[in-house]
Formats: sequence, C-alpha cells, structure tokens
Amino acid sequence: MPVRPVLISVTLILASAFCTTVLGADDSADQAPAPNAVFKKVDKEGHVSYSSSDEGDAQQIHVESTNTVPPTKVDAKKSADAKKAVIYTSIAITKPQNGAILHSHTLPAVVTVYAVVTPPLDVAAGDRIQFYLNDTPTGKLDFSGSVSIPDLSYDTYTVYASVVNTKGHELISSDPISFTINKKFDVSPDILQENERKFEEQQGTTTTPYPGSAPLGGSNNPNTPGYPGAKSVTPNPTLPGANTLPTAPKSK
Repeated sequence: MPVRPVLISVTLILASAFCTTVLGADDSADQAPAPNAVFKKVDKEGHVSYSSSDEGDAQQIHVESTNTVPPTKVDAKKSADAKKAVIYTSIAITKPQNGAILHSHTLPAVVTVYAVVTPPLDVAAGDRIQFYLNDTPTGKLDFSGSVSIPDLSYDTYTVYASVVNTKGHELISSDPISFTINKKFDVSPDILQENERKFEEQQGTTTTPYPGSAPLGGSNNPNTPGYPGAKSVTPNPTLPGANTLPTAPKSK
C-alpha cells in the first residue's frame, strides 16, 4: 500500500502551486494601476499636480467613472433638404374666374384651368399640383400649373387644386371655384340687331330699318333704279337681251 501517500503528496503540491499562481496574479493585479488611473502628487513647496502615471511618491486617487453617449450620425443630405423645405402660403385658381359662363358651340367642350402657388412650387423637392373636378382628380400630377379638362357638356362644374409632395400628402389646397358651360350667348338686343343688319346688307336686302335704309321690303342696293341717288344703267349691246330691258311706262 505504499502508492497512496505518494499520490496524496503530489496532489497537495499541485494544489499549492495553483493557489500560489492565482493569488500572486491577484496581488499583482491589485498593485498594477488601472488603465484610467489618476495620481496625485504634492511637491516640497506644496504644489499639487495630477497625472496618469505613477511617479514614485504619487498617490493614486479614486475617480468616479462617467457615462458616455456615442454621437448620433446625421445624414447631411437629409439635413440640408429639411432646411430647404418650402412652406406654401397660398394656391389659387386664376382662370377661369369663379362664376364664369363659358360658351361652346359644340360638345364635348374642353376647358383649361390655371393655378398659381405662393411661393413658387418646389420642383426640386418633387412637389406637384393635382387638380380636382367635382372632387375627383383630373389630369396627371404635374408641376406646370395648368390642366386641360376634356369631355365637358353644358353644365356647371367645380374645380380646385392642391400641392402634393412625394409621399402623396396634400400640403395646401385652393378654394374651389365654379364655372358653367353654356351654348347661348349673352348678347344685348342692340348688338343682335346690328349683327342682323350687317348680315342682311351683305345679302343685298334689308328688312330691318336703319338710318339711310330703303323702305321695308325694298332693295338696299344703291344701283337699283328708283333708289335715291342711284346710278343710271346703260344696257350692254353685246349681252343677250340687252335691248329688251323693261322700261317704265310713260305717264299720260
């Protein structure tokens, strides 16, 4: 049975060596200064100085650690765009005017609507104008400030416009305006009578009295015989029937 004492002895030796190594490491760790250690030193004249290294008779002092926050990364482009964002103050329909009556002889009619934005539309940021006809989008999203609305009939319509950004959000909207498409012309009776007179004058007869006109049913051609100041007409012998022109009967 001589083997057991030898094994126990070897085990004790190894355990002792392990403890010595670990304890020695702990002692050396206690003696080594911390990476952020601060040392205080007082010279012979009583001046106090601090340093991060142990200079012999310097005394290490305890400094509370501070919490640090990593800097936030800022996108320079987004920051610049945010500073340049335009704030619109108004948008208005300039044509047609509110309550306008538009005339069209044929259907379907086409009406062009114009809008003005203040300050000017920020095209670089992607802002666009959307027009609405009777609360329904009409035309494509555009930056031109105008839209032509086709397929309109004789009726009254309401339109307005909005500024829309790239996310589809409406930034500002105009007040709605209305217009009516009508076939009848709103012309005064005097203008209608004058237009009728000019038309009849071009045709050679006039049924509407006006200063200097012939009697109703008569001719307005100055060369007609019997018209005051009419020119005399000489028959052309070379024309057929030139000598058979009717003559006025002689008075008895």
